[in-house]
Amino acid sequence: MKASEEQTFAYSKRKEESGLSQEETRKIRELNRTITSLLNNMPGMTFTKDARTGVYLACNQAFAEYAHKEAPDGVVGLTDAEIFDEETAAHFVEDDQAAISMDKPYVFFEDVLDAAGNQRQFQTTKLKYTDSDGRLCLQGMCQDVTDVIRIRREKATTQKAYEKARTTSIIYTHIAHALARGYTSLYYINLETDEFIEFHTDD
Repeated sequence: MKASEEQTFAYSKRKEESGLSQEETRKIRELNRTITSLLNNMPGMTFTKDARTGVYLACNQAFAEYAHKEAPDGVVGLTDAEIFDEETAAHFVEDDQAAISMDKPYVFFEDVLDAAGNQRQFQTTKLKYTDSDGRLCLQGMCQDVTDVIRIRREKATTQKAYEKARTTSIIYTHIAHALARGYTSLYYINLETDEFIEFHTDD
């Protein structure tokens, strides 16, 4: 092979390798965009971390804002101890260990301060999995359930008030029926306190 032919061959080979590298880079960027889009469109805060080192591998924008970072890139590569205060970091690590020790998703509720410092109630799910490289990872999903819990509490309070009113109505209906049958006196006794109320037909 002549010198000019060797140069042409080498140039073609470099061009071919360069093309493959660009294609791989394009696929990686596309995959990253897909993953980022998926995470950002999931409800609540989502993150993935290396289960053994605690290093964050990915997260969505909601979690980045909770961690007081402008974007997920500011979270990736850091640990809880490098992001949060000592007490909060220790709390997260403790929850991680509990999730890793379980063979099913670890689901729990907790009071959390949001990025603005407001008290919110979150349902957190943490589960372990093994990625394609055989690395043990931890997936976390935090859903804000503050409004759901508030509605349930209000509903429970309303239901309790309704039941109390209904019970009182039934009691007074029985009293009215008894007095209408010709009884001159009737006693309503609270069996728990032994207190009683006396009713007369002339009341």
